[in-house]
Amino acid sequence: MTTDGDADPVAAVAAPYIEHLNDEHGDWNVVLAKAFGGARDARRATVVGLDREGLDLEVDGDATRLVRVTFPAAIADESQLQRFGVELAREGRRLIGQDAPTRMERETAERATIRTFVTSVLRTEMVTRGVRQITFGGGDLATFEPLAADDFVYVLAPPPGRAALTVDASFTWEQFAAMAPAEQPVGAYYTVRRWRPTTAEMDVLFVLHGVGDEPAAGAGGA
Repeated sequence: MTTDGDADPVAAVAAPYIEHLNDEHGDWNVVLAKAFGGARDARRATVVGLDREGLDLEVDGDATRLVRVTFPAAIADESQLQRFGVELAREGRRLIGQDAPTRMERETAERATIRTFVTSVLRTEMVTRGVRQITFGGGDLATFEPLAADDFVYVLAPPPGRAALTVDASFTWEQFAAMAPAEQPVGAYYTVRRWRPTTAEMDVLFVLHGVGDEPAAGAGGA
């Protein structure tokens, strides 16, 4: 439930996010129900509602009931959901005296160990009409080491209309969530086609989904 006439920025992602929380983060749901919903007897909790101000949980404990958990502040952009989720998990565990971190916290900590490599586009080549190969090189790629034969990367490009990246090698997803939408880089996952360690060059294939597509032109990579 919102308190003003503005469109709720969470509305567009509420359904898939609720499904994700219930499928993957049941332990997080229970922590929030116990710590912020007053349901210390909670054995299971299911998210049944989500908006910019908080979420609604159906709690199974000594009795089944609905509880409301309020976010630290009204969400201005959907990217804040993950940041608030981790903050609530940590504070919730502190309030109920639970030492074991939730799956959400563990996944966030694991992502934080992944390095960001700031690099440049060296050249581009049309492989087919709908596929472009972009070769990255220079910068931090001099220290890149593949982890497996089928490595994939998350390529970050400047925000729309911008020529320079708004992040550097210290990038984290927590930092991303705190950035104004106009400052957030855009990106997606891609598989590395070829890595040449002698020249520190990386080839990545980009599928063009429409006329005039320009994937990651001038991009930095993560």
